[in-house]
Amino acid sequence: MNVLLINPVINQIRSKVSSYFPAGIAYLASHLEQNGFNVRVLDFQTSPHKYSDEFLREEINSYNPEVVGIGCLFSLYFPSVKETAKKIKKINNRIPIVIGGAHPTLFFRDILIDCRDIDFIVLGEGEESFLQLCLKLKNKDAALSDIDGLAYRENGEIRVNPKTRFIERLDSLPFPAFDKFDMKLYSPRQVYQEESRHVDNYEPLMPIQMHILQYVPHPRHQVARQDYGQRHRRD
Repeated sequence: MNVLLINPVINQIRSKVSSYFPAGIAYLASHLEQNGFNVRVLDFQTSPHKYSDEFLREEINSYNPEVVGIGCLFSLYFPSVKETAKKIKKINNRIPIVIGGAHPTLFFRDILIDCRDIDFIVLGEGEESFLQLCLKLKNKDAALSDIDGLAYRENGEIRVNPKTRFIERLDSLPFPAFDKFDMKLYSPRQVYQEESRHVDNYEPLMPIQMHILQYVPHPRHQVARQDYGQRHRRD
């Protein structure tokens, strides 16, 4: 089964944030590959010049993905996420589109109401939830109620499976799929070892960090705590 993961263009006009390395997408890619899926990554964040209808059409038609996942760490990514989902549905409206990240986790209900091009939203940690969703889609299993941390539509109604399970040992995950990114654009003085997916002499040019949700006073604050966990976990 072919899975296409997309790191969208950030709204640079309104953001002072440089390109953050999409650690979540890199972990999703390696976790899916470890479980037998074919994965391709489009990193538009570092190559916005490629973001066009023609390029997306060529990628979709040549790779023929059976599911597309789009990352949305910050709210400033969301306009691009919506636009990308719309473009993909125009190319092939049978491809399920899944999004995840802090913004969709907080606003999943609004998104599912307003954005018909988005089919599923992974809440909080995505590695296991997205894997289970891909397995269901691969096996044409429509029973989604047992997937932890997932929001979706069913018979016109919004269904939400709360996030209740978290990865206990982070070192159970494979190394991120650095090989699917042009790491020179993120770190110019690194030495990348392809076989182990390990980066030596790591000095990032752009800030590379895990997707850590920073809590601010907000009515949705407690929701974020629940979906990303409230305990420290060790590798």
